[in-house]
Amino acid sequence: DFFSYYYTEDDLINYIESLTEFLTEAPSTLIEAVESSQITEMWQLCSTFSKGLVGLMFFTEPSEKTRQILIKITDAFGLAYQRFIDLQEAEKRRRDAELEAAVERVRSRAMGMQEPNDIMSVLDVIKEEFEKFELENMGTWFWIFNDDNTLTQWDISEIDLNGTMANVNITIDLADSFVISSHKPKMRSEGYYNVAWQEDRLQALIEEIITLDPENGDMFKEAVNEGRITSYWQACAPFSRGVLGLDYAFEPPEHLEPILKKMAPAVDIAYRRFEDLQEAERRAKES
Repeated sequence: DFFSYYYTEDDLINYIESLTEFLTEAPSTLIEAVESSQITEMWQLCSTFSKGLVGLMFFTEPSEKTRQILIKITDAFGLAYQRFIDLQEAEKRRRDAELEAAVERVRSRAMGMQEPNDIMSVLDVIKEEFEKFELENMGTWFWIFNDDNTLTQWDISEIDLNGTMANVNITIDLADSFVISSHKPKMRSEGYYNVAWQEDRLQALIEEIITLDPENGDMFKEAVNEGRITSYWQACAPFSRGVLGLDYAFEPPEHLEPILKKMAPAVDIAYRRFEDLQEAERRAKES
């Protein structure tokens, strides 16, 4: 379909004023031209396609030939835009398939655990799968809620080539922790969420990290003091026993949410399997 609008001077002023509600910067040159009467009328030609329309503005009356050209251009653009949508959908299907495969690899490794120490190989797989998505995060971790109102932090990003992981048994008191107070409203929910640390909050975070983990806390403080880190974000996805999280020096990307939400239940499966094997080992020793 094709349609057009004709604006006289008063209509044109109203039209420009309405534009300023949607534009990040007012069209100052156009406003000045209208207010000084350099422009007193405007034509707007619009041609539609299945997903939208293409429009042109003129300050002299456009010819019939111009109208026909716009219609042909719109038809071509409609085809191009549909191709763009098709490619987007294909890319989404590919990413979804990759994510499902990544989650399945974690699940499979978790269910194949034969003893508690096998949890290390599962965590290594989790770390590798996150790295494949090129998420640009600084760290990967998860928390496990304990029965005594504390949590245990597992820092997956600290696994070295020998399978040794630092900071496995850092325990945080839920009642006294400044860090946890910022997570409390959402950390036992079922939804994805972000926590941001900046300025004074960032300094308070550093002090708590130094108390819990002096070596890494001092390195973090040095990075902040040198300006290498100016803000700190934690992207989080809760699961039944805890929270899976990624650390960032900038606001986490939007495409992270489905990845983290899909991976969190796989971490839950792995940890439950770990606990079951610990219990089986304890019973075997008692007998």
